[in-house]
Amino acid sequence: MADFEWYRSFVSIYRLRSISAAAKFRYMTQPALTHHVTALEAEVGEVLFQRTSRQTLPTEQGKKLYRQISRAVDQLERITAGFQSQSEHPVIRLGGPREFVYESILNRIDGSPQHLSISFNETTEIIESLKTGHLDVAIMTSYIDIPGIVFVRLLKESLRLVGPANTKFPTELGESSTVKESLEHLDWISYSSELPFIRKFWIEAFGECPPLLPRVIIPDIRIIKSMLVQGKGVSVMTDDMIKDELSEGSLKELWVPTNPITNEVWLAYRTIDQINPTIMKFVERCTCTPFSR
Repeated sequence: MADFEWYRSFVSIYRLRSISAAAKFRYMTQPALTHHVTALEAEVGEVLFQRTSRQTLPTEQGKKLYRQISRAVDQLERITAGFQSQSEHPVIRLGGPREFVYESILNRIDGSPQHLSISFNETTEIIESLKTGHLDVAIMTSYIDIPGIVFVRLLKESLRLVGPANTKFPTELGESSTVKESLEHLDWISYSSELPFIRKFWIEAFGECPPLLPRVIIPDIRIIKSMLVQGKGVSVMTDDMIKDELSEGSLKELWVPTNPITNEVWLAYRTIDQINPTIMKFVERCTCTPFSR
């Protein structure tokens, strides 16, 4: 008779498309997880997975078995997790850019029963931590199509090209090609070497990647704002990040493209965690409460 743990391992591999990721998720060694699959294949008399150079993909028989048993496995997992959440202090491991976690999430979870463990990292590290189960929920500033990861849009905000109030930028410029040429000679300040907001703004405004070498790269929005106000350079930021500075006149919008350029912020979690009531209650609380913008 098949062991329930075999089915749990089968479902994990099916959803994550990776034996290594499934082993990390289940806190098992890869040989132990592989043994579960081998034993299940012997029990049902069918090959359930085919390994490629990049993924572990289900066979047609594997897909058929998944359709038949996934709901039952999820239900048993949900019941077990429900008992655990009642007897423990649930902890949500949340990761994302510092400013977005602070401004977009913490104000939404006041009074939440979950405890939080928060980490701040770059996008690549956040994605890897989420995929391997070291994070439960992540705040992302862009949507990325990743197998096994669910993205829920939290908000859409405008991107603005801003600089200090005394920035010398020809107001009579109208053609984007002329604007682009002028912008290339300014001192740019960026959050990272990937030019996250700058790159998106430039591509949508001018139809090409920015040929820019930032004067300063610093992963702290507050310091960037301070440097802009002090006249150290220009940058692209979301309207909410610099609304006070624009209102006070310490910063000004240097140029407005014909079509508004926006950025979306997303909440991401693993598909396999949809059966975890603690994580799903946290996700629901974050996505159903209006942002204080």
